[in-house]
Amino acid sequence: PLFPHNICISKAKAKTNRDDMSKRQSAATTAMLLSSGIHTFAAANDEVNRVLQSDLACISGSFTLELSKQECNYDNFMAAFRVVFDDPFNISPGCKNTAEQDLAIHLGTDLEGLENGVIEACKSVTPHHYLNFEDIPNSDDPNFLQTFYNGGTDWNEHIETLRTPPSDGTNPAQVLKDEAYNVRSYFDGNTGLARNAHLELPDIANFDLDTCNLNAAMCCYVQDRQADDGNGNCDNGDNNDQYDTLCVDKDPGDNTDLCLVDWNRAPFSNGVGSDGFTIYTEDNDEGEGNIHCHGFAWPNDDAHMYSRYKGNNLFFVSMYDHMYKRGYVRNVPGAPMCGCVEHMPVVSRADCTQTDVIESFRFVRNTDSVGFEGEITFIDIDFNSCQGVDRNNNLENFYQRLVNEGMADSSQLQEIRDNYIVGDHQCDEYISSWFDERGYAAGFADPDWVYIFGRKDLETPGHDYSAKLFEDAFKARPNAIVRRICPGCIESHRDLFYRRITPLPEGFDLRQVLQSSFKRDNNVLLEDFYIFQTYEDALSNDPTKSFQFCNYDDESHNYGFPFECGVTERTYRQWNSWKRGTHDEATSVAFYLEKEMSFDVNKVPNTKIIGQGFYGSVLEVNNAYYVQGAGYSAYRWDRSDDLMFSNDVTITGDFTVIGKVSDVDPNGEVPRSSAGLMIRSGLDTSDVMAYVSLSPRYGVVFVVRYEEGEYTYASDYIDYEETEGVVVPEEKWLMLKRVGTIFSAFESDDGVNWIPVGEPRNLQNMSEVAMAGLMATSYSSYPTEAVIHHYEIHESNVVSSLNSSKVSIVADEGMNLVVTENELPEGRIEFVIELVNESTGARRMLKKSQTLI
Repeated sequence: PLFPHNICISKAKAKTNRDDMSKRQSAATTAMLLSSGIHTFAAANDEVNRVLQSDLACISGSFTLELSKQECNYDNFMAAFRVVFDDPFNISPGCKNTAEQDLAIHLGTDLEGLENGVIEACKSVTPHHYLNFEDIPNSDDPNFLQTFYNGGTDWNEHIETLRTPPSDGTNPAQVLKDEAYNVRSYFDGNTGLARNAHLELPDIANFDLDTCNLNAAMCCYVQDRQADDGNGNCDNGDNNDQYDTLCVDKDPGDNTDLCLVDWNRAPFSNGVGSDGFTIYTEDNDEGEGNIHCHGFAWPNDDAHMYSRYKGNNLFFVSMYDHMYKRGYVRNVPGAPMCGCVEHMPVVSRADCTQTDVIESFRFVRNTDSVGFEGEITFIDIDFNSCQGVDRNNNLENFYQRLVNEGMADSSQLQEIRDNYIVGDHQCDEYISSWFDERGYAAGFADPDWVYIFGRKDLETPGHDYSAKLFEDAFKARPNAIVRRICPGCIESHRDLFYRRITPLPEGFDLRQVLQSSFKRDNNVLLEDFYIFQTYEDALSNDPTKSFQFCNYDDESHNYGFPFECGVTERTYRQWNSWKRGTHDEATSVAFYLEKEMSFDVNKVPNTKIIGQGFYGSVLEVNNAYYVQGAGYSAYRWDRSDDLMFSNDVTITGDFTVIGKVSDVDPNGEVPRSSAGLMIRSGLDTSDVMAYVSLSPRYGVVFVVRYEEGEYTYASDYIDYEETEGVVVPEEKWLMLKRVGTIFSAFESDDGVNWIPVGEPRNLQNMSEVAMAGLMATSYSSYPTEAVIHHYEIHESNVVSSLNSSKVSIVADEGMNLVVTENELPEGRIEFVIELVNESTGARRMLKKSQTLI
């Protein structure tokens, strides 16, 4: 026959329709070539061979690829194919294809689409063994799984007992290990299917993937029903016979702070069609008690092993590790016990488990169609603590790793942080924001009165006035009235109005007097102030309607308003105290000022407590920012920040932050404190950051952290407490500048003439998208405070620009032109033109001129 080596393939296992079609194409091609002018058999043979090789695979018929205990990816798939391709007995004589070309033909693609074709082949595999969730409970109830994951069924509600039949008083009934025996057999019995078979999520509302947009799920447990397993506080006594007394309403090991339950998230679980909610304002014994939350997350790629084995992970976390092994059961009221995070309570954190899987794959070439039929022939699942970015066994940090590795979106992580796992010590902030967004006012609300500070049930976290803000706000009220609400006090003291008669002396801290130090110094009843029981009486300013008796805290025992003042006689236990705690009657109190439109105070959002979480807030009025913050951040040798940070913006590129800082620690209570401007790469305590701050003890200091988790470094500074004759700066203009990776700090007495603070620092590990804002720390658990005026962030390393077409200066590369406009007395404006070196921050003045407005 003509050109037999082109159409006869040796050792072919099966001749296909494609082979026959190729023969016909070969004959047609030969005829075409001869008729087109190629008149020699040799030349035509070469051309036919080229045409056929571009369409035919070197390996024909069916064959099998084995990927033994390795990941299904392009490299491993290609290596398995080469084992077949490199065997000369499998190759047609005269074949010129490369292994890549041949595999592309088998996958029905070309070289450009080869890698994607392999990926799609890997995605198409099916497990050899399936495990069905419905088989595990061994129950006839078709709704068992739905009820169990909502927090019901015998598995959740029973406790081992000697009192309930079928117990005979000696042999217990309702033993968890007996009731849920199938759980162990499915995990590590003869089958071990949960570790070597594929398990889909149960088909129930809790895990409906149409509502699980964040690809994360968790369980939150509130009860421990099993003793002697080293977890929780359920006990059975020394003789193993006291379940009925020592294991009633016992708690799991606590690992989180429960913030809030939104009942609208899971009507399928709570059975209530309501937008109601439950808040938990304290932690542990002061709040919800012990609660344990544990979850897992998976990538957006459905083919990733974390995604494919999320059902196995759910089985391990919910049924085996927590219920069967630890005895953790029951749900937070209003929420399911387990579900996608969109249905779960708002908590501060959750533990986390990941699935590490070893698999084997078999791919069979189907000669009747393009491609391979694949199956998973071996599965071995290890359930391990999640490996996060810098913390393990932490669901939020594991999700950060998914984002960093391109497996999840940053918007998904932000949604989790904002609404589901809000971070340590952030419950109060979340609850406050929840109320704000829905128009709720906590405790007491009167549109004519403005909250200034409170305690317990009447506290509005993040809204308490600092001493300086209270002083400024009080002076802005012509009536000089402060109102106290105390729901638990006796009727005569439930709603009181302190009206000042005399002006506040210089240095008199009225906030401290009202909160915890009700002394007689400049504060004598009927001389300096009145106490009224109604607002109308307070407006009348009639001394006959005021309290007539007062006793004072002259021995400094930290008794606050109104100590033992009364209508006509000494009245006990109606005082409040921020420093020593209060009697039950005055546990929850709050103070208010009359509403004043010219002094409108606004809470600045995105205020975070980084570190131990003592306190932090920023309130703004008329472009003045009153900051408060506590924590133990140190200038040097500090690996972990502990401070208040208010990230006003997230910004990319070069920018400058400016502010005038004053009134830092005005009462001298925490002299090592500082407040100022900060730029950081994230909200973790050890993130790369830079800040410049003013301290009443150390002056202006520039602090940086070059790498995540490393020590802080600071510019040189003076200890004013140990330096005689040096005046402590009461206020300073501060500037923090980013130019590429170079960060520099400046200080000024007038906001016009700037001098560098230390040397510029090269923070190469600062994220391209950085957070900029205000900071405060006290080197104490007691908060400091400060006021920051003229706070601005410029999306440029040029602070201000000159509106004049007559000025034209071209700077050398690496230099920036800075034009500053300053208002001077007597209607004059000063323009200062400087060149600033990008890398060193060095400045050279080119021109200074003045003109009349």
